[in-house]
Amino acid sequence: MDIISSNHSPVDFLHEIGSRMASADPLHEVLDQVVEFAANLIECDSCFVYILEDDELVLRASKNPHQEIVDRLKLRVGRALPAGWRSTVNR
Repeated sequence: MDIISSNHSPVDFLHEIGSRMASADPLHEVLDQVVEFAANLIECDSCFVYILEDDELVLRASKNPHQEIVDRLKLRVGRALPAGWRSTVNR
């Protein structure tokens, strides 16, 4: 199913992503779909997905492929993100 199209709602997208995660699709494939959907929805040039692992945010997906840093770029929680945002986690 191509979930990145104008005739599918955000709810359809969320349902499809949930189904893919439940069926154990590879995480990178699911995250790539999330990036593509979000970038199309808000019409942005760049989109990144960071996953919180222990006390670090790890870059796991990017709209503009950066294969040399995907899965390798790690930011400690509380440090400035590249776009100037700060990461916070409420525990």
